[in-house]
Amino acid sequence: MIAATFTGLIVQQYESLLTAFFALIVAIPLLTGSGGNAGLQSSATIIRGLTLGEIKSKDYLRVMAKEVALALLCGVALAGVNFARMFFISKEALPLCFAVSVALVSAVLIAKIIGCALPMLAKRAGLKPALVSNTMLTTLIDACTLAVYFALAKVILTVA
Repeated sequence: MIAATFTGLIVQQYESLLTAFFALIVAIPLLTGSGGNAGLQSSATIIRGLTLGEIKSKDYLRVMAKEVALALLCGVALAGVNFARMFFISKEALPLCFAVSVALVSAVLIAKIIGCALPMLAKRAGLKPALVSNTMLTTLIDACTLAVYFALAKVILTVA
């Protein structure tokens, strides 16, 4: 219910954009799903490393740099496939394909950063990293992903 409130408020802010470019709505599950998967994978890896003592507080920057690099690699690969699918199979307009694909890279990047940072911040605060639940992560990742998606789409589609 909390997630629906946050994401609902974000969607409401961009109602006129969604009305003008209805196809933006179709990409929402792709973006939130990809972001959620990437964030939860990152979180699980970090929680495991912290629990087993493989990751220490001093490793924060190294671990974050690795997650960012993985996010960019994965995000660009997903965006390339998505762009081709949208443009050649779905026959969407080039600016829309570009907007969704850039948002996909951003979603994976945001998710990996949040999924990495929250367990490490919890540990640093003296809490168990596993307290950073899937629900909290996906809510935060979904809200950030949608905010970035609609902001990017507004810029890209109103310029094009």
